[in-house]
Amino acid sequence: MKSQIAAFIERALPRGFSAGLMLLLALLTSPGLVGVYAYVILLYTAIQAATDMAARQVLMRALREPEGPAFLRQYRRTVPVFASLSLLALILFLRQRGVVDSWALAAQLLPLALAPIPMALGLASVGKLQAAGRWHVTARVQLVATLGSFAITLPLLLLTRSLVAPALQALLAEILVATLCYRAARDIHLEPIPPAPGSRSLRADMVTMSILALAAWSQGQAERVFFGIFIGPRELGTYTTASAIARAPGDALAASTGNVLRSQLATVHSAHDIRAIAETTLKKALFLAGAGFLAAVALSVGLRFVMDPQWDKSLDIVPVLALSAFPSVLSWSAAVLQLRAGKSWQTLWAPAVGIGMAVLIVFVAHTSLFLASYIVVLRDFVTVNVAFLFIRRAAPWRAYTLCWIITAVLGVIVYVVSL
Repeated sequence: MKSQIAAFIERALPRGFSAGLMLLLALLTSPGLVGVYAYVILLYTAIQAATDMAARQVLMRALREPEGPAFLRQYRRTVPVFASLSLLALILFLRQRGVVDSWALAAQLLPLALAPIPMALGLASVGKLQAAGRWHVTARVQLVATLGSFAITLPLLLLTRSLVAPALQALLAEILVATLCYRAARDIHLEPIPPAPGSRSLRADMVTMSILALAAWSQGQAERVFFGIFIGPRELGTYTTASAIARAPGDALAASTGNVLRSQLATVHSAHDIRAIAETTLKKALFLAGAGFLAAVALSVGLRFVMDPQWDKSLDIVPVLALSAFPSVLSWSAAVLQLRAGKSWQTLWAPAVGIGMAVLIVFVAHTSLFLASYIVVLRDFVTVNVAFLFIRRAAPWRAYTLCWIITAVLGVIVYVVSL
């Protein structure tokens, strides 16, 4: 449980503080300006999924196998250039299309385009700390990096009320994480191991993981992409702010639970043992998800006293979106279980269903954003169903049943209170 909590803190700190910065940006600006920032953040998180998250799936091999050093060198040379140029191209495109209405506003977003550079450079150090089981160190690093970056950018946001503060915060946080992890991991020396017989190259595995990670990203972010394309920056800003308040704890918990579960299953082979470990881990995670749900609901109530009425629509859907913390934990872990069972390509079915339902979410949002938010939660459950059908006996069905009961009861309560 201690490792699970430490892993949660390591993921929750940057997400929580980023959500707080997004919330403060909403307090000081408008849904339209938040929507502009959300366009760039969407691509930034997609790049994170295709590079950083995918690389972490093969990182333990890269740190120990003979092919690893060459793989990591190539990663550090190519990924930062690709990521930064992609973000810069998007900023220029938004300026050309008029979504970004001035060159001054475009310049405010430039620090975000540089953030992938320290993220890629610090990957190996982060992996060494995780391989050595030093989750408390990574949690402490995230705390220091987050507080340090916010100490600099928070006054800047209050003074300028511009997008340069959140963009700069992302860059500074990545620089601090890379630097501090490098210092903390200097004394770690991992024993080399030969590659498993018949295993694919690290590059081939990385390509596969990138495709799967992008598919998983699409599963949770497709509706935002459609909001931005078909509805516009104002509604995208409204929905993004609600998601930042409601989903930050749940998304951090889902990511950390997946990391812990992946390490716990490293030496387990039978379906019975996989299911037993997953049941125990996910039941603990659902308890933490309940705390995150209550925190998001309490925050949405308190914010009504300080936020402008233009944000009422956003605050209305926070309690509903917060329900997604429960199925998200199962959804992320289901992907880990599928990979552990050797069914990597079957993980694409769940995102495909999720993307299809994103079209329905945006269609319903034209009439009722509140009803559309319930479909978001339903989408997360449907994708879990699809994933569990492929792993069958290894699936933690008891945790799944508990998740359904908790979400259904809380969902009815939220709906009744909203009447």
